[in-house]
Amino acid sequence: MQSTLAAFLNTARTCGQTLKPPESSADTNPVPWMRTRRLLPLLASAVALLACPGAASAGITQFTTSLTPGVVPTDITTGPDGNLWFTEQGGLGGIGRITTAGAITEYRAGLTPGFSIGGMPSHITSGPDGALWFTAEGGAGLIGRLDPATGKVTEFCTGLTRNMKPTGIAPGPDGNLWFTERAGGGAIGKVTPSGDITEYTAGLTPGGEPTDIVAGPDGKLWFTLSANPGGVGRIDPATGDITEFRDRLTPDAGPSHIVGHSNGRLYFTEASDPGAIGRVRTSGRVDEYTAGLTPGQRPTGIAEGGDGALWFTTSADPGRIGRFSPDTKAITELSGGLTPGSKPSGITRGPDGNVWLTQSAFPGRIARVTVPPVAELEVQEGDGDTGRQEQHGVLEATITANSQTTTFHVEYGPDETYGSASSEGSAGKVAQPKEFGVDLPLEPGGHYHARAVARNTSGVGASDDLELWVGADGEISGTDPGDRDDKPGPAATPTPAPPATDDHGTSDAPAADGSTPAPPALGEAVVLRPLSGSVRFKARGASGYSDLGAGAHVPVGSMVDTRHGRVALQSARDSHGTTQTGTFWGGVFQVRQRRDNHGITDLHLRGGRFTGCGTGVRAGASALAREAQGRHRVVRRLWGKDSHARFRTHGRDSVATVRGTQWVTTDRCDGTLTKAREGKVLVRDLRRSRSVLLTAGHAYLARHTRH
Repeated sequence: MQSTLAAFLNTARTCGQTLKPPESSADTNPVPWMRTRRLLPLLASAVALLACPGAASAGITQFTTSLTPGVVPTDITTGPDGNLWFTEQGGLGGIGRITTAGAITEYRAGLTPGFSIGGMPSHITSGPDGALWFTAEGGAGLIGRLDPATGKVTEFCTGLTRNMKPTGIAPGPDGNLWFTERAGGGAIGKVTPSGDITEYTAGLTPGGEPTDIVAGPDGKLWFTLSANPGGVGRIDPATGDITEFRDRLTPDAGPSHIVGHSNGRLYFTEASDPGAIGRVRTSGRVDEYTAGLTPGQRPTGIAEGGDGALWFTTSADPGRIGRFSPDTKAITELSGGLTPGSKPSGITRGPDGNVWLTQSAFPGRIARVTVPPVAELEVQEGDGDTGRQEQHGVLEATITANSQTTTFHVEYGPDETYGSASSEGSAGKVAQPKEFGVDLPLEPGGHYHARAVARNTSGVGASDDLELWVGADGEISGTDPGDRDDKPGPAATPTPAPPATDDHGTSDAPAADGSTPAPPALGEAVVLRPLSGSVRFKARGASGYSDLGAGAHVPVGSMVDTRHGRVALQSARDSHGTTQTGTFWGGVFQVRQRRDNHGITDLHLRGGRFTGCGTGVRAGASALAREAQGRHRVVRRLWGKDSHARFRTHGRDSVATVRGTQWVTTDRCDGTLTKAREGKVLVRDLRRSRSVLLTAGHAYLARHTRH
């Protein structure tokens, strides 16, 4: 069996090239299938080790049933079909799919159409085209695409330098896939959805070993450099310019995997001893966190869980899972329930909100770790033209149960010790956030503090403190009635975008499910299409949010939640059928459009709480307190990109009218900050009643008058 497989592998062809074993044993990370050949005599006895899924300890479930003996699960991601997809090294190599119930399907190299043997898939991600894209570092190296509907694999290598070992891969803001190549001199690569490959090396330190990559909040791609001395790099997708950063990074830290958090920050793991969790700012400054991390554990994979924390794997024995809180900077480790020596590797947030990971030791496993719930509380908003119709006596609790049976209540009282609580309610066990109206017996004219508390078997989640004022008529407000300086300023002066010469939108092509949504209607409805991640919407008048699915035709006034995904929004430009499209991500917004305003579509930032924005921070406060309560604290933001369409984003203190650009609107404690990444943005300062035209690379802060 061993000799037959060896002959088969040595004659297999990868992307048109004959596959050969590595020429040198000096490679510090040999292709795993070379090691697997030595394990083949053990496979027969290993079959007896495979067990049915079961909770090894509270919160952890390991799955091995139906996984081919000898494969090495490596990386994992959530696919566009609501399942989890992972790469398989060892044996013939392959791609695996696992449902949230634990059912596994494998697409093995040599047996799946178009899938060459010996490529050894490494990293995997969901692409903008609804397919799974992966790197293969074995053989000469290639980029692969798997259609989740058919299982068909397409391989691309034209334009790819041989033997460069592609590893990390991620969708970019430009609609392409970007990947790292760690071998040789190293490179950053781009592959279009049609398979055209371009490599970039200028500005990259030779031999730096680019390992993983992710899209950043600044419209750039950020990647790790794992070879000594180590570093973090940035590439501009528009120009290919590369910049590396090492300042404040521990020498030889071995940056490994990198992830973008929903708070707009970038975090990475440091796999060398003693190990750390790092954060890189878009300025290039690096911060490292080690408190609570056992030295020598080699943090590798990292992902945001449904609880808002960062979860990471450590590959050193006995193998642990770590949890890092971006708010407190605290690290906790979890090892119970994992098979000792299982080498946790890739990790991702699953469609159920929980954390899923691969275990690359023999025999390979997929594991799930359940996470605590998330609770948020705010004054209930209406859907009228003011956007702030506060309801009589009603608060809105948003609970994310992360697919576990979850209960919740609201605590309230005269200060942050609370003292009273609403009755316990059920939030069910769904994956997505669910909203509940909570009517508290608050006295007219009173001043209160409140917070929502949710609980499941994995832990407890509590919202931030919400300060409340009750009017004489029982109306609840999140702002002191004696200090209502956050009322909307003067209306923005309508500034139409330049006249269009053609339709800058998209056609009504069939959605992923084969349906064709009705076209947008001027001042009445828009069309939403998901591009990546998880997007939710709440139609005007609906009681709660729904998953966007393949797309939807929604009325003007609807709310859209893109905190965990990207959406294409198509609106009518006129009454003659001309449409326009913009891409939005990173925040919650309400869509508005008037029939008599030249097709301008207004997006009003929603969510977040300004009650924590004090006038200052007490003397001697910690750095964490300064970040949480300071004037620059981010409350909410929204990214957008369009092509000479007519969109405006409304923050608390300014309105941005775009003119073919990529831009970001950020509501902070000290005002609304608008940045133009491409093109031009006209910013109307609502407090000063002035307009400022921004060009690419410039920003404007409309200061809040309270500061």
